[in-house]
Parts: sequence; structure tokens; C-alpha cells
Amino acid sequence: MEKFVFFGGKGGVGKTTVSSAYALKCAREGLATLVVSTDPAHSTSDVFDQPFGDEPRPVEGHDGLDAMEIDPDEAVDEHLMETKRALADQVSPAMVNEIDRQIELAHQTPGAYEAALFDRFIDVMENAEEYDRVVFDTAPTGGALRLLSLPEFLEDWIDRLIEKRTASIDLYERAAIGDRE
Repeated sequence: MEKFVFFGGKGGVGKTTVSSAYALKCAREGLATLVVSTDPAHSTSDVFDQPFGDEPRPVEGHDGLDAMEIDPDEAVDEHLMETKRALADQVSPAMVNEIDRQIELAHQTPGAYEAALFDRFIDVMENAEEYDRVVFDTAPTGGALRLLSLPEFLEDWIDRLIEKRTASIDLYERAAIGDRE
């Protein structure tokens, strides 16, 4: 059986109920299990009648079962701040404001929301060594499909950016040193 299991579908069809029941079944079978909600509605707290946050917490009364609810907006904000911090350490102080402005603009581009959430998914998966099973209760189908198709989308988008950058460099070189042909 796979370590990572994703439950997806249209809104209101019972994804949270089924994913929580499956996670509980896994825990009762002796598997250290984590259920992760990425649905903005965050019904996992309602199912288990206790609040969950961005980090795994034990589900009261259910040994071997932890839960967490990723706040997509918080994940996007944290991704933005983390990117700014990382770049600020790499550039001159004079460039920091312009870099911040560019990052703010980049976070408004298509797929930025999904990219931040995808990074959080990867973070959860990479830090799940203590779990035998990780159950993802995803956002309704549209959001889940956008998230899962993100790598292909970004690859195409980055390819187009590289093409434009290459063309810009070529034009810059021609302007700076002239066309030698």
C-alpha cells in the first residue's frame, strides 16, 4: 500500500468524512497515520471535534492518528516571506526593495497560489518519516486538479520566460555591440 493517499472530488461529496474514516481505520490497524486537510473549509476539526493547525497534532482518543489543516492563504503568505528572506540574503541592500516588488508581482501570476500550496505539500511529505500513512483531504476538484497539474504548467510557463529572456539578451547584445553579421 502507498504511503501517501489522496482523497479528491467535488465539494460537498464527503471527502473529509471518507478521508478521516480511512485515516482512523489505518491508525486502528497499527499504522502511524497523519491526515492532512488542504480544503479551505477545514472540516477535519469538526469531524474530530478538536482544533488543528498547520503542524501535526495528535487526535484525542485515537492512538496513532495525527491531523493537521493547512491554511492555503497562510501557506502562500509564508512562501512569499520565505522567498523574500532567501533573496534578500543574496542581493545588495540597494536591490532589496526592487526584489520585493518583483516577488509581490510574481505571487500574482498564474499558478503562484498553487505553487505555494504545492511547496507545503512537499514539505509535509518530506517530513513524514514518522508516519506509515499520510492521508490528504484535498480541496474540491478544481483546486486539487490545478495543484496536481502545477509542475507541467510551470514547466511551460518557465520555458516561455526563458525564450523571452534569451530574445531580450540577444537584442541587448545587438544594441550594445552591434550586429556583426
